[in-house]
Amino acid sequence: LAIRVTGLYNGMIAPLQKLKFVAILWYQGESDAGQPKTYGTRFRELIESWRILFKQPNLPFLYVQLPNCETEKEADWAGLREEQKEGLKISRTAMVVTIGDGEDDDLHPLNKKDVAHKLLDAYDNVELFPNGYCTGPLAKGAVQTQKNAIILLFDTFGKEFSIEKNKDFELFQGGYSYKLKNCRQVGEQIILEVPENLSLNADAKIRYNWSNAPQAFIWNEEGYPSSPFELKIEQNNNRRK
Repeated sequence: LAIRVTGLYNGMIAPLQKLKFVAILWYQGESDAGQPKTYGTRFRELIESWRILFKQPNLPFLYVQLPNCETEKEADWAGLREEQKEGLKISRTAMVVTIGDGEDDDLHPLNKKDVAHKLLDAYDNVELFPNGYCTGPLAKGAVQTQKNAIILLFDTFGKEFSIEKNKDFELFQGGYSYKLKNCRQVGEQIILEVPENLSLNADAKIRYNWSNAPQAFIWNEEGYPSSPFELKIEQNNNRRK
C-alpha cells in the first residue's frame, strides 16, 4: 500500500508543484469509512503538506463531506463525516455538507450540480470566514445548563437557520440510545429537554443525523443542511441546581 500511495503522489501531485492554484477541491473519504479514527489527523497533514509543496501557505482548500449512502452497511460514514470536520481547524478551509444530495443506494451520487453550487458558495465565503467555513449550520458545543436541559450551540456564518418540528435527536450514553423529541430554537441555539426520569451520565453525547444515510432537519436560510454531529455534553458549573 505504501508503495502504491508513494507512486500516486510522485506521479500525480509532485509534478504540479510549480503551478499556482486558485483553490484545491477535495471529494474523498468513502474508502476510509471502514476505519475513520485517524482520518482527521491525516487530512490536516495532507492540507498543510500540499500548501508547503505548492508554496502557497494560504491556498484555499474546499472539501466535500460525505453525503448520505446506505450501500456499505459495515462502514462508519457518520464517524468519517465527524473526522472530516478536522480540516476546519486549519485556516482558509471550507466544508461542503451534502446530506440530501446523494442517493441512499448509490456510492457515487448523480447530483453533482448541487455539490458544485455549494463548492462555489464555499469559495465565495472562505476568505470572509478564514478560520473555517461550512456551507450549513455547524454545531460547536452542547452544554447542560440546568437539570433536564441541553443547549446546542452553532456557528451559522451569518445566515439564519431553522429546525423542522417533530424530529428526533439522539442521546447516547452507557452504550444505549434515547430519543429526544422535545426541543425549541432560540436564536442560534437549540434547547433540548431531557425527560425527568433520565439522568445524564459523564459519558453522555448528543447526536444529530448519526447514521450512514441520514435525513436532514436543520437548514439555513439558503436551504443548506447542517452537518451531522456527535457532541460530548459539557456541564456548566454555574447551572441552577
